[in-house]
Amino acid sequence: MCLGIVRVVGPTPARAPGRASKVRWRVVGPTPARAPGRASKVRWRVVGPTPARAPGRASKVRWRVVGPTPARAPGRACNVPCAGGWAHTREGPGPRYEVWERVGTTLLVMSAPRQIIMVRHGQSKANVDQTLYNRLPDYRIPLTELGVAQAKAAGERVRRQLDGQKVRVYVSPYLRAYQTLEAMNLGDLVESTMEEPRLREQDWANFQNPAEIADQKELRNAYGHFFYRFREGESGSDVYDRVSSFMETLFRHWSRSSADPNTLLVTHGLTMRLFCMRWFHWSVEYFESLNNPGNAETRTLVRHGNRYVLDAAFDQWTPAEPSKTVLDAPEHIW
Repeated sequence: MCLGIVRVVGPTPARAPGRASKVRWRVVGPTPARAPGRASKVRWRVVGPTPARAPGRASKVRWRVVGPTPARAPGRACNVPCAGGWAHTREGPGPRYEVWERVGTTLLVMSAPRQIIMVRHGQSKANVDQTLYNRLPDYRIPLTELGVAQAKAAGERVRRQLDGQKVRVYVSPYLRAYQTLEAMNLGDLVESTMEEPRLREQDWANFQNPAEIADQKELRNAYGHFFYRFREGESGSDVYDRVSSFMETLFRHWSRSSADPNTLLVTHGLTMRLFCMRWFHWSVEYFESLNNPGNAETRTLVRHGNRYVLDAAFDQWTPAEPSKTVLDAPEHIW
């Protein structure tokens, strides 16, 4: 969007059909004085086209100072784009601003991984004896011997998927997730490991009363898994929100040119479903139809060009399509 008087001094090169034309501009001077209270605008001149961008890469603009603008009233924002955003102040006395000139473009390289592997923790002791929740904090519940064996088998599958390539790991802070990662024994294939609290299990309560949790599960089944919030915990939509926040962190890490070619998430069943719901923009009604993966099962988002596909669908307890909405759901009164 141009914020001033613009003069084109030459056409831009032809672009492929359906592609927007991009041009470079240069500040040629301020506009005449404006009435008090009105913002000053800047005149621009085309100095040439921007370089072609690689598919899937975002272009950033570099600027350089070509001179100061007249003094502005204190607290007023500068309308000239600059490296730090729209408001850029000069060092020194007085509320003066700088005029910036675009001198070229840089490329923000999105080093999207070849695959995003998700693995649910192996069988935990609470999967076998749910009364354990009443005696031990959820995040401290360990794996069973079977759970360790399941994690070892998952590690063998993941090593085959990595095929010798490095992987960056994000792991839930729960003990059973850490023990799963340890049993997977990926060795020197792991470039780095980051504990990520946003990948934790859905919070149900602190020390859980089995009878009360059983009652709440019935209410959740009637109300809906996505929106029902446990009395001392979270709803599925709360987990969805923190997963969305975690994705922003992933994108920031992937924007580094040194990003690893693979990503591994060691997490929990509900979190895996909600990650995919957010990534693929599934509807709430479709999410409600999905079952959790089994202990130590994996799901992988595999990159094909500029998009990802899920290697294996989640099992469904009732038929539904990803586009199904509440408008398509039967009327339900509990």
